[in-house]
Amino acid sequence: MTSQNALAFGLEFGSGTFIGTAPVNSLVVTNTGQAPLGITGTTQAGDSAFALQGPNDVSQHRQTTVTYNQQVFYQVVFNPTQARQYNGSFTIHSNASNAPDKVILLTGCGIVADAGTVATYCTLDAGF
Repeated sequence: MTSQNALAFGLEFGSGTFIGTAPVNSLVVTNTGQAPLGITGTTQAGDSAFALQGPNDVSQHRQTTVTYNQQVFYQVVFNPTQARQYNGSFTIHSNASNAPDKVILLTGCGIVADAGTVATYCTLDAGF
């Protein structure tokens, strides 16, 4: 159903995401089943530094229908406000028989732009 089970921001090479920036990662939902896939909404848990953007204004929980072999794209924005690790998740609710509640794990690391140090307080969590 989804292109990824987890999204990480600024954890490559022990780096981080500068406070005040808002990088975006993409998530693709593909309908590989024969019946139309009805995405009925999303829920968020964890840090509010993560925001989901997608079709049909996902924040209003409007249904999106994906026909066979078609895709919809979501974007996850990470906007850290403090130098620390952030964790959260989004759950995509649908009528998929194999994963009606698909959880996408999120993690990111906020750093100060002029600190000049590696973000040692940020680590990859299990599942990333």
